[in-house]
Amino acid sequence: MPEPTDDRSLTRRKVLKTATALGGTAALLSAGLAAASTASAGAAAHPDATPTGSGGPTGTGSPTPTPTGSGGTGTASPTPTPTGSSAPPVTKEQFYQQLSEAQSYWDSLGLGNDPYDPNINDSDGLVTYINATTNNPPPELVKDRVAMSRVLEGLTGIVAAAVLKAAGSDDAAKHKPDLWTTPMEKGFAPFMGGFTSEITTYDRTVRGLDIATQFLNILIDAVSGEGGQLAAFKSFLTSQGETMRIYGGSSTESYQYACVGIVHEMFQVEDGEWVYVPKIRAYFTSFTKETWNISVGCASAQQFHFAFRVEKFVTPFKLETWRDEDWFREEVDNFINKYTKAQIDESENYFDGIFESKVGTA
Repeated sequence: MPEPTDDRSLTRRKVLKTATALGGTAALLSAGLAAASTASAGAAAHPDATPTGSGGPTGTGSPTPTPTGSGGTGTASPTPTPTGSSAPPVTKEQFYQQLSEAQSYWDSLGLGNDPYDPNINDSDGLVTYINATTNNPPPELVKDRVAMSRVLEGLTGIVAAAVLKAAGSDDAAKHKPDLWTTPMEKGFAPFMGGFTSEITTYDRTVRGLDIATQFLNILIDAVSGEGGQLAAFKSFLTSQGETMRIYGGSSTESYQYACVGIVHEMFQVEDGEWVYVPKIRAYFTSFTKETWNISVGCASAQQFHFAFRVEKFVTPFKLETWRDEDWFREEVDNFINKYTKAQIDESENYFDGIFESKVGTA
């Protein structure tokens, strides 16, 4: 489904997909094809139940949501809300009403009164930066992107601090979608141009290793369609085929993964005009694999049940208002300065291999 745009009406789009990835302030890395420039903040994966004979991470946490659907086909369940291009412009009076409500929300979490904490720097891997671009944008858009990187990094850092504060010592809580989406919906309404969410689910029981591996390939294709943001989850799913060959017996494994990031979309429409849409985009995935032996005549065979779910949550920043209104830019800066508690640009952890990592586990 279409993602919400910024507060300028957009028309025909042609996106030329080329990408370069940056890991924080590290050197350039390859990111594959992407249509957005993304600086991602994500929670490392932790199992919701202790895997048996899987060779993966262990731990405890809250139950993974049970996906719906059947036959190994995905279903998308979009839940759109007004976007920046279709919703009427917000007046200055309405903005300050929204700002007052947002500040009350953040104050209720304690972020307004808490001092800046240099120890909240996401050393446990909640933050990753992945940047991509389309062609070579004009200088004025590059200038906007530099400014937006600071703004959206500040907003994402506030959310990350809220999640860390709310989760406390419960590492599994860092993967709960509402722990991320609620602060964005309630706390960022004055600055964002609407919210959309979309859910894709797969649910299937298969018999035999080869058939099970084939179904895993369907899931891998689904993840690949989301671009580099879910590269680590794709790698994790790829490893499951070999895991099934190595380990037998009965086991249940559940994983949950949250990835929240900053997106810089830059592209040209058919008339050559450049369009820039800065967004915050979140991905939440859950994966459950249950394995058991069944008797078939005098022999036995392995049977597998897979439940897979991806939820995407997107909200664009009000770029045009930020460009045109001095008071809006001032209020954005004041908001970030007041509620920033986490220095997320100091993160040294990245998504690669986090499903095999025990970073952040108790």
